[in-house]
Amino acid sequence: MRVPLSWLKDYVDLDVAPTDRAAVRALGEVLDRLGLVVEGIDYIGEGLDGVILARVTEIRPIEGADRIRLAVVDAGASGHVEVVCGAWNY
Repeated sequence: MRVPLSWLKDYVDLDVAPTDRAAVRALGEVLDRLGLVVEGIDYIGEGLDGVILARVTEIRPIEGADRIRLAVVDAGASGHVEVVCGAWNY
């Protein structure tokens, strides 16, 4: 079962900031010693370096192709980019 730190703070008076990794790790160790099995600690947003969020602004068919479409996306600082996409659920 996953338990967010924010949810735990609703029920227990904790002075642990989510950004203080040492304190979060120590809390995990305390919970583990109390008999609550802590299999791991996940940090939101970890491993997302280099990910660019983009907004689809236009979708066009590609002549002669029935399984792919051309999507124009606004990638912020990178500008508008054309992407060939085979997914239809974006």
